Amino acid sequence: MQQWYALHTKVYAEQKAARELHRHGIETYVPEISSKVGTSGKSTAKRVAFFPGYLFMNVDLSSANAAHWRWASGVRHIVSYGERPVAIPEEIIGLIKRQLAQREAKVVNRTLRFKKGDYVRIADGPFNDMIAIFEGTNTASERVTVLMDFLGRLSRVRVEIDALEPARPREHRPGAGPRRRTRGKGRPIRYAD
Repeated sequence: MQQWYALHTKVYAEQKAARELHRHGIETYVPEISSKVGTSGKSTAKRVAFFPGYLFMNVDLSSANAAHWRWASGVRHIVSYGERPVAIPEEIIGLIKRQLAQREAKVVNRTLRFKKGDYVRIADGPFNDMIAIFEGTNTASERVTVLMDFLGRLSRVRVEIDALEPARPREHRPGAGPRRRTRGKGRPIRYAD
């Protein structure tokens, strides 16, 4: 009977091992997420393994040729308890697939609230109540990059997307300090916004 099993691989060799197993007719699944790599000016989106160094294969161990996975390029060993390979229920594989799909959709939906250049207020964490400029998503994780004014210089900071909220119009001046309330001699200043 076919069951799912986890294979421990060399790091970054998950896809290579999956391709080799696929050539032998073995169904595989490598959970992946999107990630941006490279410098901020030249970053590109790339798919990376969610469980680095692991992949799942669906095989009947009693009838399949064990040499196909034992000696596959990049594979270290089948995950076992003692000498017995650990079978993973189909429901767990389905759950991983659903959770990863929901996670990526959630990150995309939350980052769509802001576009590059929007002013945001950080509502939580060490930068609480600071105003920043939204720069974009950093990785497929739930962190984004914002620009903050530190000592007159814009610096990139990574924060959780849930810690951001849109800044109110008069807050749109990072680093400028509070607005003056009077012109002198008690005459109030009336701002348009």
